[in-house]
Amino acid sequence: YKAFFDLGSRTGDQLRGFQLRFPGATKFQQFPFEANPAFNALYLTQAGNVHYNNYAVGVQNGTLLLTDRSVGSSIVDGSKGGNGTPVKVIDFAEFVGSTLSTKVSEGSMVVIKMDIEKMEYPVLHRMLLTGTLLYADDLLLECHHTSNKSPQSRAYHEIGKEECLELVALLGTTLSTTERPFTSVLWNNKKTAKEYTKQHGGFFPT
Repeated sequence: YKAFFDLGSRTGDQLRGFQLRFPGATKFQQFPFEANPAFNALYLTQAGNVHYNNYAVGVQNGTLLLTDRSVGSSIVDGSKGGNGTPVKVIDFAEFVGSTLSTKVSEGSMVVIKMDIEKMEYPVLHRMLLTGTLLYADDLLLECHHTSNKSPQSRAYHEIGKEECLELVALLGTTLSTTERPFTSVLWNNKKTAKEYTKQHGGFFPT
């Protein structure tokens, strides 16, 4: 079983890039998630192995407010600001567990591209707690730092660029085993994504 999860798919650029460049892409079940309903029509003509989900990715099922910006939509900023468009939210760890628990076996390949505008931290935390991140082989993570201050000046809950790099490296070393390596890539840094791109048909961040 092979699956590609495109979290924060927006206009589908990464999905199309995956379909065009990733080796063996036609054999993958593809799951784009995009909370903003403005992009729904872009997914109507996708092939039968594409399963579009008009949901925000979160840690519990329900509804939250979405703020839309030119660079991406965020339920984190929407919830803090108290204004935005109500959208459906899905517990992604639960979705992954129910989708993959009976399908993943030796020879499976699961790729997760995650670009969910600061929601990556609680989602990854829940996936680690539930063990569902272990279903993945490759995590292509767009890590959004929350502060540009120096490490000495940041509050304990603020995340800088250094922590993003450390998080990706830690996930890669902690979750990898001899039997099943785990690849973790900082996807919004073309320098760190370069090697992965080279090894996977030129599939690159957009």
